[in-house]
Amino acid sequence: MIQVMGRDELEKWLCGPGVRTPTHAELAAHAGLPLSIFGDSTLLRTARRLRGLRFVLAVLRDVYADDDVVRHWLRQSRAELEDSSALEALLVGRVGAVEELAVREWHRPWRAARTRLTETCAPF
Repeated sequence: MIQVMGRDELEKWLCGPGVRTPTHAELAAHAGLPLSIFGDSTLLRTARRLRGLRFVLAVLRDVYADDDVVRHWLRQSRAELEDSSALEALLVGRVGAVEELAVREWHRPWRAARTRLTETCAPF
């Protein structure tokens, strides 16, 4: 029987104790956003949203070895998000829905062929 890693287990594995927390500038760079957007956005108004962004980026950076592919994934329109992109959904506070999509992406069968060979969400 294969056990599937859940969202909380995946977060603990990718972003758990001992992993350096990325700065806002690093999060902006990895998401492909200007740093100035974080000051005016609802995204960083709560710790939960910041934690969600960090988690989504860690998951996607584990799945894809290329940050340009991560940024493309974040900008692609998705039916699951009413044709919004994951980035648009994050910016309006729909963190849980985007986390769910990222976890689903991590569990896709072809994931092993594209994984980043890292132990944590470093090198944030």
